[in-house]
Amino acid sequence: MAGTGREQPIVITVADTPLAMQTVIELRRVVFGNEQRILLSRYEDPEDGFSLNLIASIGDRAVGTGRLTPAYDRAAVPTITWVATLPAYRNRGVGSAIVRALIDEAERVATTPFTSTPRLTRSVSTWPTDSVRSASRKRSTASPIKR
Repeated sequence: MAGTGREQPIVITVADTPLAMQTVIELRRVVFGNEQRILLSRYEDPEDGFSLNLIASIGDRAVGTGRLTPAYDRAAVPTITWVATLPAYRNRGVGSAIVRALIDEAERVATTPFTSTPRLTRSVSTWPTDSVRSASRKRSTASPIKR
């Protein structure tokens, strides 16, 4: 909301349609390819098919993304990858809201708290579609994840 002095909330949604996944891939291409010059032939991979991909939006603009991949035969623990925020929206809590939502989801479906080290003892095989925890915290303007 330009000129009002109030920040618009960060809305976190699940990328659960082909169109939403196109948005995720475009965000990756812009941030990792165009800006950071990590030139890949594709900004998607097979893990997208069984991972939880999120999109962060402010107003009607998709401004960030991130992915949580469950533990599987090639990864012993759930992993957070492909976290990206458009340059113009950095330092507004977008990346933090994405990561917090991904950690909350990892903790929600696991029996032990999620950490960045291999301490998670339960493999996460599927992502329930009925509910996802809120991405908001004290300093975040993020709203709950929307499906």
